[in-house]
Amino acid sequence: MICREGICQILTAGKVCSILILFILTPLFSLSQTTITSLTTGDWDQTTTWVGGVIPVNTDNAIIASGHSVKLQASERINDLTIESGATLLDRNDR
Repeated sequence: MICREGICQILTAGKVCSILILFILTPLFSLSQTTITSLTTGDWDQTTTWVGGVIPVNTDNAIIASGHSVKLQASERINDLTIESGATLLDRNDR
């Protein structure tokens, strides 16, 4: 195959650029997954329930720590949930 020097250089630069973008973005996706642990008993959607005041979202892992009860007020979506021994997860219909 015959190609002009300029075209070959553009294609090579494009491949290098794609590879660099992949390496730059990959760590960002893995860093977006955080583990958030309950600080105290409370409602899921309250910042005071969670360490750092951060409510877990769909990319996070959540841990309900032993001795804590966390109550859902609505449907929630997260990556992973651990309920430690002695902890409870209640839905809004539990009293």
